[in-house]
Amino acid sequence: MNRHPSATIRLATVQDAGDILKIYAPFCRDTFITFETEPPTLEEMRARIERKVSSYPWLVCQGPTMLSFAHTTSASRAGGISVGGRRFDLCG
Repeated sequence: MNRHPSATIRLATVQDAGDILKIYAPFCRDTFITFETEPPTLEEMRARIERKVSSYPWLVCQGPTMLSFAHTTSASRAGGISVGGRRFDLCG
């Protein structure tokens, strides 16, 4: 059952930083899921996306609003992924 039939997954851009931060910030402040105890600033989130997106994909799940995001780093070990016709090697 698809709860969001109009949702799509796409590559993130720096323009998505604010919406990504809205999702991520509560995990920094209120949980132990991330090692960050304070959320990054909007400028830092933009910089993170800009630095990494050409080598390691940042993905967003977009419906009427942003529903989720995911990203990988050089520490990830997953083989590879293809998004929007672009191939990303995730074996860092």
